[in-house]
Amino acid sequence: MSGESKEEIDRRVRSAASSLGLEPLLERKPRQLSGGQMQRVALGRALVRDPDVFLLDEPLSNLDAKLRVRTREEIATLHARLGATMIFVTHDQVEAMTLGDRIVIMRDGWIQQAGGRWTFTTGRRTSLWRPSSGSQR
Repeated sequence: MSGESKEEIDRRVRSAASSLGLEPLLERKPRQLSGGQMQRVALGRALVRDPDVFLLDEPLSNLDAKLRVRTREEIATLHARLGATMIFVTHDQVEAMTLGDRIVIMRDGWIQQAGGRWTFTTGRRTSLWRPSSGSQR
């Protein structure tokens, strides 16, 4: 964001904070934030930069169940609003099925299966994909 005016940076920060419900945290230091708040701040920092592609590596892993559901909904809404590509890394099948347009199952760095959600609900599945009611951890 070099070259941007301080006013433009401030506008973007406030816009990202507003969309993620982070306004009350703007004056806090990082050590004063919970793990979940730190993850939301990291997402806000990425939003401010306005990237074409987001890489979200286990962004919900440190959240309790209630906050995980709410944040999952916020990410889905954000994705729809921005229209940017989001690569969402997770071990949780519910997150994959809820947020993924395309899902890739990997093992030891190799793609085992890829496809749309329907591939995993109606088609042949790799043995790595097991029906579950929650996290695979």
